[in-house]
Amino acid sequence: MQAQEGVQRLKRQNKALRKERDTLKVELGAAMDPLVPKRSRKRRSNSASDDDTSLAEIRVLDLEKKYKELQAENHRQKKRIEKFKKKELRREVEDLQGSKTEKNLDEGDLDPEHRMRKLLRKFSDLMLVATIPDDMSQSCSICYETLRLKKCSALECQHLICHDCLPRISKGADETVECPECRRVSSRDELELVYLTERDRWDRLLDIAQAWDAFDVRGEEETIDEEAEENFMTDRTRTSEVSSESEAGRPSSEAASTADDDRPSTPPPVSHNRPFSESPTKEKRKILEQLAEDRTRAQKRRK
Repeated sequence: MQAQEGVQRLKRQNKALRKERDTLKVELGAAMDPLVPKRSRKRRSNSASDDDTSLAEIRVLDLEKKYKELQAENHRQKKRIEKFKKKELRREVEDLQGSKTEKNLDEGDLDPEHRMRKLLRKFSDLMLVATIPDDMSQSCSICYETLRLKKCSALECQHLICHDCLPRISKGADETVECPECRRVSSRDELELVYLTERDRWDRLLDIAQAWDAFDVRGEEETIDEEAEENFMTDRTRTSEVSSESEAGRPSSEAASTADDDRPSTPPPVSHNRPFSESPTKEKRKILEQLAEDRTRAQKRRK
């Protein structure tokens, strides 16, 4: 509502400026008409006519200056109107998206991805917002008065200037503001109103973090997958230990007779039933690849 009222107010100002500009055009034309015959009769004119011509020329120059100023002001008002329109349109889109998401939530259609993207945008916007200390200890770099909320603005260089000193460093022709601290030039349209303290921003960031935690379910899925991987490795370790115990528990005579009867002509292959931590790198890689495949299949089944 405030943005719409601001747009309407700017439109009324723009209309009044256009009317004043048209009036000045008429006055400028009326002032220019007497100059043509006076210039042609310049040699025959007396001192009084010369004075009239000089006054008319001065008036013309004054009107031209006012006309240029009104043109610049009109252009500036148009830019502000466009900025308000874009801001209002963006707000309406966000409201529509929010109402659509709430409707989906009411119907049981949970869309955490959309909510998380929206929370990330809010987080990013809050991190870029200019703030002042909680104790209001920061002062203006020009008048050294204490800065207050909504009574100071931040330049593009993030230096803060109070609204009393801002017109002094603002250039009307090129619509720029030169920072008194770093001398960086900022566009007047890019000035940012300071409306938060550090504590206010921190409270809003905490609200975003709580909202994120309410919709973040990926952590639970990762915990389940990690437990499955640990169980898989534990099972392999237990299998290796059981096979080692069975080999150790066989009778020595049976082992000796078996060794005498079935002694191979070549050395037996090395057993690979060993714990994961003691396995060679190649075997570890195979185990991890198998874990990744199992995890992918589990995720597909959940979907």
